[in-house]
Amino acid sequence: MTFKSRDMMEAPIVLLTIVLLVITNVNCLETLTPLKTVNEEIMLTKGQVNTVIIGNLTSNMNYRYKFRCAKDQNIDLKCAMRVEVTPAPKKRCDGYRFYVDSRVRTRWQCQTDPFFYYIAQSDKLDVVITSGPNKVVGDVECKIQAIDALKYTDYKKIPFDEVDSSEYGLKSKPGPKKTTCECGWANKSPARIIMGQDAGKHEYPFAVSLQYKSSNFHFCGGTLISTYFVISAAHCIGSTKPSSVVAVMGNHDERQRQISHKVKAITKHPHYSNQNHEYDAALLELETKVEYTDFVGPACLPTRDPKIDGQYVTAMGWGRMDKSEYATKNKYILKKTRLRVVDITSCSIDWVYHWDIPAARVICTWGNHTGVLPGDSGGTVVWRDPETNRYTLVGMPALIGSSRPDAHTAVHQLYDWIQEVIKKSSHPETNTCSKID
Repeated sequence: MTFKSRDMMEAPIVLLTIVLLVITNVNCLETLTPLKTVNEEIMLTKGQVNTVIIGNLTSNMNYRYKFRCAKDQNIDLKCAMRVEVTPAPKKRCDGYRFYVDSRVRTRWQCQTDPFFYYIAQSDKLDVVITSGPNKVVGDVECKIQAIDALKYTDYKKIPFDEVDSSEYGLKSKPGPKKTTCECGWANKSPARIIMGQDAGKHEYPFAVSLQYKSSNFHFCGGTLISTYFVISAAHCIGSTKPSSVVAVMGNHDERQRQISHKVKAITKHPHYSNQNHEYDAALLELETKVEYTDFVGPACLPTRDPKIDGQYVTAMGWGRMDKSEYATKNKYILKKTRLRVVDITSCSIDWVYHWDIPAARVICTWGNHTGVLPGDSGGTVVWRDPETNRYTLVGMPALIGSSRPDAHTAVHQLYDWIQEVIKKSSHPETNTCSKID
């Protein structure tokens, strides 16, 4: 966790590339004809999908397409492509390049990703496909259509209220609605919290540090969700064996391991892929039962989309700090920061459409000179539900944005899978906790 200067960080650090675009029915190479250019402008009508860009790729291409739509609409483009250039050119883009220009933003890719997703924030979109003299084998299929114009929120200009109440999450201050079991409480000091800082001692009982058993090295965060389960990110686990990991909880300082549990089993989400990093989640089953105390307890889980655009969440972790912080802050102490949730449309626009907006399985956040960094992956992003006055786990850090929003895996999308894994585990009787609607 860091309170970084976003202006100083020019390039985003990608922890996790979220591509939630799925294009089906890509034709086989044998059934496609060579790609052809279209000289005249192509007018798009809302509700109709244009498939003029479809065909085999060849050498020495220079194909151009000009798509247009009504002034109050935007243009949505989704492409699937397979490209192989032999011999490989010295500069990758000399072999093959797919380029788009909307007069607002340009974007291109060169033999890198099988999917390409883009929304032109205007009524114009030019597509240019080029290749060099080297042998090119592959195909491309695009679906282009007019859509209602996107509404972009300039979230960076919205005044930021970073004040946290000392009564948030207190056991003695329940909300009007109850939860299925005790969850999401906090131990706050009797003072208001302004700006990012060290978390209070035992402030968040559900924060977990995942450490290598042999070295005590903190490599990722996690969140306690039941007496036998911790949730984290699948990319954090990789090929690590359960016997190599311990879950440390109830600690303020990551070096303290008074409460640590060995990991019995690790289950990654079945749809997780290290190529598109979709469903980046893993459940860690613990060997021994976690005994709940005031200082150790689970976060609440959302059973559906909490719909928290524009609201504030709290991110926490023992991750890397900005260089400027090491002189004044203890790197071993749990850090926390308040962030505001950004609507998925604005977030997707600023991330140049890493994911299909309607199907996005992320929540995005923005903070003034604050956010998450490596080491915070898989950790805890919670929202205080005003109806329960308890903290609900809504996200796990996925993409570090620097000058763009941070993106987090949306936990409400994982609820059914979590319950399924628990029921098939060695402890099917263990329960997660959620709000009673």
